[in-house]
Amino acid sequence: MQPYARVAALHILVNLVSDEPFQPLQHKHSQLSPPPTTRIMRARREYAQRLQAFAQSSDSNDTMVHTTVCAVMFEYLNTGLQSACALMDSCLSAAGNHALISLHKQQREQLYQAYIAMIVTHSSQHATPPSYLRVAVGHALSEFPANHLFLSALIASEQRSQITGRLRRLFDELCVPVASPLVFIFAIRAEVMRIGSEYRIRALCERAVRSNAGASCVALWRMYFLFEVSVNNLDRAERVFFRAIQQCPQSKRLWLDSLFALRDKLQTGQLRELVRVIAEKELRVICDIADVVEHE
Repeated sequence: MQPYARVAALHILVNLVSDEPFQPLQHKHSQLSPPPTTRIMRARREYAQRLQAFAQSSDSNDTMVHTTVCAVMFEYLNTGLQSACALMDSCLSAAGNHALISLHKQQREQLYQAYIAMIVTHSSQHATPPSYLRVAVGHALSEFPANHLFLSALIASEQRSQITGRLRRLFDELCVPVASPLVFIFAIRAEVMRIGSEYRIRALCERAVRSNAGASCVALWRMYFLFEVSVNNLDRAERVFFRAIQQCPQSKRLWLDSLFALRDKLQTGQLRELVRVIAEKELRVICDIADVVEHE
């Protein structure tokens, strides 16, 4: 964070819990100085009191979430990442704050999003032990395993690691109880990014489309189909395509994938039959269809 941005953010967070009227910053960037130590101490005491009040309250609302995020950011700007993470962990844990445990799932999800965003932003500017992000993401996914932001952060946290088995184990654990195709999509993506074995990726795709959550997911079928095309296994790709249109017959994207990826494999009559079926399903194709089915 740039020095001016840090001081400006600290100025706002201090004034947020101050009884004094808010005074906008008037100084130039080079002349800006942080709030006095006395005001910093008063603000820290006020944030601590508010968090303590939340811990003793049985109510939950958005104000509690926003104040908690502000308190954590205040701690981060003053003390550093380690103290800020410790404060957020205490707020999210059952021992630290009973009121936050009773928050609606959406509100707790917002807290985890702010937590992970803080670590990711800090890591992009400073050398940071990977355990910070790994632990935070692990806790977040234990409650919200289908959140795409947390799944992306999980891949990012393990991207530089050479321990491929750990990421695979985490995704295997997530794929079992979660009724969401997103987990399978990110698991396949992680394998492709790491250049996983062809058999491992195929097994993941097959497991995904056979699951209740993934059987009707167009994105999973497309990933499976395009993967087989990418490894030049057109026989398998053809079989995957026909299975896919049985599950998702109204997906225009699947039909177009087949036309352009398999046109060199399918006979002219088969291509014309595909075009006829597309027309029957009233799926519009914005191209010269004669070019697609033209066979030399």
